[in-house]
Amino acid sequence: MQEFYLVTGLSSTGTETISKFRRIRCVLKDKYFIHVKNVYPKNVEQVWKNFPSNTKDKEVVKIGILLLISPYLFTTPYPKQVPENLMSIIDSFDLDKFPWGQELFTMTFSHVKVALSKGPTLEEKLKGLAMYRLYGFPMAFQIWIYESIPSLVGVVCKRVCQSQSRILNWNTDIHVKSSLRENIALGGPDV
Repeated sequence: MQEFYLVTGLSSTGTETISKFRRIRCVLKDKYFIHVKNVYPKNVEQVWKNFPSNTKDKEVVKIGILLLISPYLFTTPYPKQVPENLMSIIDSFDLDKFPWGQELFTMTFSHVKVALSKGPTLEEKLKGLAMYRLYGFPMAFQIWIYESIPSLVGVVCKRVCQSQSRILNWNTDIHVKSSLRENIALGGPDV
């Protein structure tokens, strides 16, 4: 768990949970999304693009934060619905006090367990279609893998710096075939 916090640089201290914010009235939703039952990133983007010039800076910042956080930190298997409790956290401006690391670790770890327990079928493996879907904040898991398997560096990813928040140290724009990934992970001849 501590490794997750170190990789992401997200806070691990605090007693708040995202479920606490389900009971709080969300002014953002009432003001900007009253016309839709469920809010999706496309709705947030529409609001962002169509702000009137007299909109308060605080509201612009809140919608901007929502636009960044909802699709990147809280990935889900569903059609990317923006959770109302996430809007409530942003609306309350408790962003700095909220233990994002705890919440995202719990969510990510539970999805990793589900993905590994289901796993691909033998037929999928034989056809080269084996894959796992990770939700939550899987990028933290990906960065941990980069750091744990040195043979990936230069082939799958590139270390770009040595910053305190380790998630900022890596870059990748390479699409690697699964056979090469397996050879790298298992120390095969293509390494």
